[in-house]
This record gives sequence, structure tokens and C-alpha cells, in this order.
Amino acid sequence: MSASKSFVPAPGYRKGSLTLPDGDRIPYLALGDGPLPVIYISGAGDSLTTVIDAALWLAFYFRKHLSSYRMLLLIRRQPIPHERAHS
Repeated sequence: MSASKSFVPAPGYRKGSLTLPDGDRIPYLALGDGPLPVIYISGAGDSLTTVIDAALWLAFYFRKHLSSYRMLLLIRRQPIPHERAHS
């Protein structure tokens, strides 16, 4: 088998951020173009590797579902409010 036949391109993805009224940002990753919307809110592991850092891996991992779903993966707000960071 030649290398060109075994190569599987990763699907596309879009990175962006939503700006909150107080000026903080919520970064997001958008995957897929299917008719069914899915919103994913990352958990505690986000502090180790964010969804944005893992964008290419996630696009490849979900590639079989991206024709059926539009996925929006939200990351914790930045910066984390000081009063919540120490609780």
C-alpha cells in the first residue's frame, strides 16, 4: 500500500472566541457541518490540555460524525475570575 492511500486528512475546524460583556473571553472550537447541533462544555481536564490545543486531534477523532453533527466545544472563560480561582 502506498503512503498516499493510507493518508487520512483531518477534517476542518474553526477556532474562535465569544466576548462577554465584562470583556472576558470564552474560546471555542467548531467542528462539522451536519444538521444536528451538539454543545460540549469541557470539564476539569481542560486545565491540562485545552480543546483549542487539541483541535486537530479532536477533529480527527470525531471525523466520522461531522457530516451528521455541528459541534461547538466551549472552553472555560479567560481569564478565570479571581474570586473563583481560589475556591
